[in-house]
Amino acid sequence: GAGGDDRGGERMWNWKDGWIPPRLRDAILLVHMFTQIVLHNRDRFEAIFGRVEAFLSQVLLDAKALRSSGLLRSRTKNDPAGGFRSRSSNHVSDLAALRDRKTPEALVEAAVVSLLVICSQMLDRAESSALGIQILKLALKVDVRRSVLVGEQLLHGLLFLVREHGKDVASPEGWKVVLELLSRGTKSVATKFAGLKALARIITDPACRCLSLSTFRMTTAMTYQYALSFKDHPLGHRCADLLFILHKRLVVLIATTKELPGDLPVGPREHKVTNKSGGGGGGGGEDGGEAGGFRRSEALWHACWRPLLSAFCTLCLQLPYPNCSYALHVLQQLMLSPALPRSEKDAGPGESKEDVAAFWQRCIDDVMVPFMKHLAQKQWDPSIHPRFAVQFRQRALNLMVKVFLQRLTVLLDVKEFHVTLVGVIDTIQQYILLGKGTTLGEMALEALKNLLLVMHSTGAFSPETNPTGRELCNLAWAHIEPVCPGLRETLFPPKVDNKKKPSSEEPAQRKAVDEEAHEEELKSSAEGTKSGEKAD
Repeated sequence: GAGGDDRGGERMWNWKDGWIPPRLRDAILLVHMFTQIVLHNRDRFEAIFGRVEAFLSQVLLDAKALRSSGLLRSRTKNDPAGGFRSRSSNHVSDLAALRDRKTPEALVEAAVVSLLVICSQMLDRAESSALGIQILKLALKVDVRRSVLVGEQLLHGLLFLVREHGKDVASPEGWKVVLELLSRGTKSVATKFAGLKALARIITDPACRCLSLSTFRMTTAMTYQYALSFKDHPLGHRCADLLFILHKRLVVLIATTKELPGDLPVGPREHKVTNKSGGGGGGGGEDGGEAGGFRRSEALWHACWRPLLSAFCTLCLQLPYPNCSYALHVLQQLMLSPALPRSEKDAGPGESKEDVAAFWQRCIDDVMVPFMKHLAQKQWDPSIHPRFAVQFRQRALNLMVKVFLQRLTVLLDVKEFHVTLVGVIDTIQQYILLGKGTTLGEMALEALKNLLLVMHSTGAFSPETNPTGRELCNLAWAHIEPVCPGLRETLFPPKVDNKKKPSSEEPAQRKAVDEEAHEEELKSSAEGTKSGEKAD
């Protein structure tokens, strides 16, 4: 019980025999006692916040992390030993031994539990919820790779916080901390199950205040990471379903949010988000007409829609069979979902018909066409039957053509519709050449024929219904003829009018007919005279 072996030295801590050195056991007990003291003084938590943060930092972080965070003083002439700096005016006494030490895993695990318990109690009180999130930020500096147990305690604690305090965290900054901690659960088998449960609770629970336009992109990225971590597990299907649920939540968020947050991540085009109403907002001046609505729709595309659709397409390319097939099935449901805007009536606040058309143009140009080009170059696993690769590509190509044709009437209003049309035609022809002489090539050729026939029947190539119809027709056939010569004559054979004959042939034909009729009359009259003479 006193510790040490027969030689008087300290015994090393060993998980196998379940024996903990007395000093470590006392340290863990002190952490639990400290937690109880903080909970008993929760009413004055603001006054002791500096001490709480300093104590947890001392236990959780190693000397290197403490020094980088500024909590551990370096050696100076006035302070050769260094020490630990608290946020309050007083600081902990000399901790020179702290400089080169590593905290035992059991003590870090106890400190993580203490941190999560304190954070949970602080979130129960509205006035101290912000301080609870600041305490939770200390967990971001914990290296969960050191110990599986530390990671398990952290992820299970996060699951408890999401389940019990999903309504108490109102700020997007707090939820970004939670999502950042959840991203660490994908590294270990023991932690990713709890992390996926917490993420599913965030996405599926409407009462949870985590999901907002500011955190949507980060939530999508977390779901994508968990889908890759479960790529060989049946739960990979669950991750695809969560991404599908996200698009429904996004439609509701857009419809209920009149002003976009200023911290909305707009992707590669970093510009200020304007909240001026678009064509449907009414009351906008010169700055607030169509341009204001377009800026809103463009920001929503880069911050929310494009990451979501790109995550689906990437999963279709990276997941093994059969999870990739299920991901493509869910992507098809999303692209054809009635929740997506189809006309001006379905547009969000401050958006016009042009914004809806621009949305579908971006879906095809920025997502579907690049996805199809990468799919054509994908190297499949040799263990997969070649027939599956052909069927997968056929389904993806059918999806792109179906989306294009169903949104054709909306896309015709886009100024650069010819770019979208050429991109779709070139992609189909790429698959015609890729599957030449196979069922893939035949199916791609039929898809191209269907596209041309539908556009011709709807008047997209007619100058009477579409001012640029003749130019579109000439541009389309200019790209088709080099790959599919003779297709135009096959689909649209030249019409021949039988009523109108060339002027040089008509008189000759009439003269021949008259001469034949005259000869028959002469023969009949001659036969009549002969029969009369015999009768006489």
